[in-house]
Amino acid sequence: LLENLSATPVRELSQRILAASQTDLRDSLAAIRTPVTLIRTEGDGRLLALAEDELAVALPDVREETLHSTGHFAHVTHPHRVAKIITSFRESLEVRTQS
Repeated sequence: LLENLSATPVRELSQRILAASQTDLRDSLAAIRTPVTLIRTEGDGRLLALAEDELAVALPDVREETLHSTGHFAHVTHPHRVAKIITSFRESLEVRTQS
């Protein structure tokens, strides 16, 4: 993460942030039929938690997992815990397809 932090020029980064802030795909979420695992962390903060709440309600096939005692970058600080969730999710998909 730190090695690539300065790889994107500031102008390009600001254009990406502006485009993302002007894009609202909430009306399209119900059309997503692919199973989703929503991984929450205690360090996500209030705004991200509100967005996660919206996703949990709007997505038709969502499974929620919460990583306690982690910050926003759990995939960096606790990769083994994130990998365990992803592996469990993948295995649940395999069971569903066999049924």
